[in-house]
Amino acid sequence: MGTKPDTLIVPLIDEAFGEDFTDRAEVILRHNKNVMSRTDGALAGRESDAGIELSEVHDKEIHRIYLIECEAWFDRSIILNSIEK
Repeated sequence: MGTKPDTLIVPLIDEAFGEDFTDRAEVILRHNKNVMSRTDGALAGRESDAGIELSEVHDKEIHRIYLIECEAWFDRSIILNSIEK
């Protein structure tokens, strides 16, 4: 049984940015970029950027855009950046 990405994105944004979106929030996935890095012909790491737009109307209208960047390297290091626009 699969999980819709929306059900995971909303709680993540709520926790990371102190928001209060509900399961009725509209989630729009914008651009997504994936880059694979190689050294000496071997895969060294992967970078992924995702643009996420959330909108909801309950007490008032809330509309936010977020950018989440992730870099994962095969030495087991991970870097996460998140930006609210």
